Amino acid sequence: MFGDINKRSRNQIIYQFPTIKMGNLQIDNYPMIVENAMSEFICNRFDGVIGFNLVGKGLSFKLDTKDSLLIVTDRKKFFAEEEKGQPTAKYKMKRTYCPLVYVETPVGWIETVFDTGAMNRWFDLPQELLDYWFQKNPKKRKLLDDLTIQTDTTINTGVGIYGLSTDTVVGRFLHFPTIKIDKLPVNDLYITTAHPTMRVGSAVLKHASLIIDAPRKQFVFVPHNGQDITVGNSEAGSVSLIPSEVGDTLGVLKAVIRKESTAYQKGIRTGDYLVEVNGIPIKDICTYMLMERKDEESLFKFRSPKGIDKIVRLKRTN
Repeated sequence: MFGDINKRSRNQIIYQFPTIKMGNLQIDNYPMIVENAMSEFICNRFDGVIGFNLVGKGLSFKLDTKDSLLIVTDRKKFFAEEEKGQPTAKYKMKRTYCPLVYVETPVGWIETVFDTGAMNRWFDLPQELLDYWFQKNPKKRKLLDDLTIQTDTTINTGVGIYGLSTDTVVGRFLHFPTIKIDKLPVNDLYITTAHPTMRVGSAVLKHASLIIDAPRKQFVFVPHNGQDITVGNSEAGSVSLIPSEVGDTLGVLKAVIRKESTAYQKGIRTGDYLVEVNGIPIKDICTYMLMERKDEESLFKFRSPKGIDKIVRLKRTN
C-alpha cells in the first residue's frame, strides 16, 4: 500500500528493475511501479517515475530550465560555484520522499511540500486550511478578505501518476504582493484556494533553474533574470482546460475561466470548447500538450455549447 502527495492511496505491485538508465547515469536495482499506475498516463508523460528518493541516496540534481539540461551527480559541492549568492530553501523530509519547505505568506508562515511534479502550479493553499486557521481569530480573516480578488465556484483539475482528476469546488482567488519560499522572494503572485492540497509546484521552474543539493539538504534557486521572481497578473488570466465528458462530440477540451481574467474579458466562458490553436485543430489532448510550449502568445479558437465561435489572442502562461 502506498500513497501520493494528494493523499490518494492504493495497493500496487512494485518490481525491482536490475538496471535503468537516465542519460548516461545507470541505476541498479531500482524499485519500479507498474500495472495500473503506469497505465494511467497522458500522451506518454508520467509524473513521479523518478522520485525524490534518489536524493535520499546522496544524488544531487540540477534542473536547468534555461538550457533544458538535467545534471545528476554524487559529488559533494559539485554545484558550489553556481550556488554562491543564490536564494536557498532548506528542506526536511516527511517520510522518505516528501521534501518540506517553509513559505512566508501575508497570512503567516506555512510548512508545505515542494513538489516539482505538480505541473504548472505555483502555490496551493486550501480554503479548508484557511478556514481552520481563522475560525478562532475573526480579525485575521479581515486580512484574508483584503487579499481576496474574488470568491468563485471553479473546477479543480490535476494530472499525476494516478491519472487526471477533476472536482468542482468553491474557493478564493488571492493576490499576494510577496511570498518567500524560505529565502526566495516571489512577487505579484495570484493563487487559488480551490485545490485540496498544500504545496509549492513546478511553475517556479519557468522562472528559475533549481539545484537540489542533497548533502546540504537544500534547494538552490537560480532565477533566469538574475534576481528575484515577479509573476504578474498575466498568469492569473490564463485559461485552464479539462477533458470533455465521454461521448461529448462538440470537442475534447473545455475551458475553465475565472471572472476578471483576460480570457473572461475577451468573452471566453467556462464550458466553451477549445477547437483550434494557431489554426491547428485540437482533436485530442495530446495535440494541445505537444503545442503547449511552442509560442508565448497564440491565437485560440473556442466554440460555445450553442455553436458560436470565439477567436482570441492569449498568452500561454499557465
